[in-house]
Amino acid sequence: MVVLKESNFSQSRIFFMDYLRAFAVILVVLAHSAIAYMQNLADFWYIYDSNVSILMDLTVFLVDKFVMVLLFFIAGFFSLYSLTKMDLLSYLRKRFIRIGIPLMIGIVFFNPVVTYISKVTKKNIVDDYASYWINDYFVEGIQLNYLWFLLVLLIFTVTLGFIYQYKKDIFNFTQSKDFSYKPMLFVFTICLIIYFISTIITSDYDWFYIGNTRLLQPTRMIFYVTFFCLGVYAYKNHWFISNFSKKKSLYWFVLAFISAVVLGLFYNFYYPDLLYSTPLKIINSFLVCILTIFSIIALVCLFKNFLNIPSKIGRMISDNSYSIYLLHYPFVVFFQYYLLSYDMFFLFKFIIVFIFSLVLSLFLSKYFLRRLPGLGVVF
Repeated sequence: MVVLKESNFSQSRIFFMDYLRAFAVILVVLAHSAIAYMQNLADFWYIYDSNVSILMDLTVFLVDKFVMVLLFFIAGFFSLYSLTKMDLLSYLRKRFIRIGIPLMIGIVFFNPVVTYISKVTKKNIVDDYASYWINDYFVEGIQLNYLWFLLVLLIFTVTLGFIYQYKKDIFNFTQSKDFSYKPMLFVFTICLIIYFISTIITSDYDWFYIGNTRLLQPTRMIFYVTFFCLGVYAYKNHWFISNFSKKKSLYWFVLAFISAVVLGLFYNFYYPDLLYSTPLKIINSFLVCILTIFSIIALVCLFKNFLNIPSKIGRMISDNSYSIYLLHYPFVVFFQYYLLSYDMFFLFKFIIVFIFSLVLSLFLSKYFLRRLPGLGVVF
């Protein structure tokens, strides 16, 4: 085995992966902005608007299938990158500062805003916000909502840190390898089998609860685990040193687009029957895995070929991407609530919620949170 120094792989910033992470977070904001305007509204959502469209259902449905998986893939890639640059204690301390503290801040300060607006909308509360936050929020049970991602990410990255510490030989950097389809095929097979079995046991849209706290969707965990590991594998094997063919990038984009159209049509014609039919669940599992794999390959190829260059705007958004994730949720729910009283075309409402939530989250992160004494290192 030829062992290479890690520095040979990371002499410069991996711009396209930073930008891809920022793009994934923007897609998360977009999907959350659309939920209130779905015809088949998700049971867990907080705002029920009368201006709806099946287009919003399809938007949320398709983005939801791959975007969080993409974020875990990127997190696995950068986690091994971080581990090669510091000892275990430094790595764990950094994970706690960058993930653990924002998780706690979100639970204490951001989630209560969302749950309060939800109760006001459903007329389940008459108290002012301060009274609710002090007297009710912590008594009723701490909510994670969108912060489940940070909790799971913290568990994954800490676990990786200990594995790296005590099994470092399995992470030896080998001679640079081109992107390989064999690991992708292996991940596809594992995800297909376990995802299908999990949809037999529970609905794809069911959440796992501890008490009143909603934690995560059990059917999705196989994707998060396998793609986080795939991200680690990709960094270890230097997948992204060599250039991808631009022709292949467009090829994968076309495949991803076709798979999205097919899955969208399947969902449109067979929902909610696919929740109860085993043959439809088999087809759904296959299409979901295909869309996930194709979308991630296509996005990685496109960003590597066309966006792997320094950019001030790209750097600004990528540097604030996780803060945008942390901040956007209360803004989305607030603007959806504010627009309830306006009889407006669904698309206008969606665009207003999306743009205002994204811009305000970026502004607050860049010009406030990152400049507060002591919090700059967190955000």
